[in-house]
Amino acid sequence: VTLENRSGEIVRIFRQILDERFRSIANGNSVSLQAGDMAHEMNLSADHLSKTIKQETGKSLSSWIDERLIAEAQSLLLRTDLSIKDIAYRLTFGEPT
Repeated sequence: VTLENRSGEIVRIFRQILDERFRSIANGNSVSLQAGDMAHEMNLSADHLSKTIKQETGKSLSSWIDERLIAEAQSLLLRTDLSIKDIAYRLTFGEPT
């Protein structure tokens, strides 16, 4: 297995985990979107995961997560009657102040 193949596999698995976590959120479950938790699930350090994602995709790990959060929030606003407060809470932004 070449380093390039390994890096591509890391990106593929990360995207799969991100998809699974957002499906879980959509089902009303609370899950972590922290890089360290996802890296742990992949048996990697958070630093290695972050560097690999950035090198392979040109986007930071936090950008991947933030963009997905925004897309999910937009989708929920358009297709549900949930309040902004409920959407924020569902998407793990925490309790509004």
